Amino acid sequence: MNRDWFPYVERDVELAAFCSRKCYPAVILALAKTRDVEVLCSDAEHVNECLRAFPVIEHRNIVQDYVTEWRRASCAEKRPLMKQGAGRREANTWIRNLQPRDESRGER
Repeated sequence: MNRDWFPYVERDVELAAFCSRKCYPAVILALAKTRDVEVLCSDAEHVNECLRAFPVIEHRNIVQDYVTEWRRASCAEKRPLMKQGAGRREANTWIRNLQPRDESRGER
């Protein structure tokens, strides 16, 4: 198991064991929880699917950027009841439009 994820699973032994088998959806949910972002299980599964297009070494940064996008959009929404939806919509759109880096050009 990648030890870099341990701070995000909050040293929860059961969650850590789950993450070592399934890895990303549980880790994504745990990371979001530490940042006060209410990511749904379906969002975590969507993020996990999108991550398949990227090298594993980039996954951690992409997940962190996903959470940042979620929070940015949520904070920008003025209507309290719409904040979660705005964050979710923007973060899911962001990751869906993210393109893998073209190694020949050295960019994403």
